[in-house]
Amino acid sequence: SRIAFILRRFFQDATHGCWQSVVVLNPNRVLMIPLPVDVVLNQVASCTTSTCAALGFLRHFPIGSTVIVTGCCGAVGLATLQLGALRGINMIGLARGAERVAWLVRELSDCGSVAVVDTDVPGWQKVAILVCSRGETRSATVAGSG
Repeated sequence: SRIAFILRRFFQDATHGCWQSVVVLNPNRVLMIPLPVDVVLNQVASCTTSTCAALGFLRHFPIGSTVIVTGCCGAVGLATLQLGALRGINMIGLARGAERVAWLVRELSDCGSVAVVDTDVPGWQKVAILVCSRGETRSATVAGSG
């Protein structure tokens, strides 16, 4: 059976280096995911990396927190917005351009509390501060007003 795994922390010994031909994995130190045979390994690598990075980051924030995500159109940023909102965290994404903002709002409308601020619009910093202080980010497109 094929298994994808990501190390939870770096090892400090010589038995887990990248040149090992055999690695014994401790389930307490790795995240192991059974893979269907029809999934290509490079797809798994890209999917699990962004998801695990997002989950690792979000574990530090309790429900009801507000988190701002820069670069929210990338793999890790998008996973962070989605998973954070689904966990009950108020998520604010910073994106450049009306097209990206519209796409994010469409894609994330079912996830929970997500706002997207267009950083191409003059005055976007004031709008981001307003959104953070309001604490309400229900699937909104937010643009600066100059």
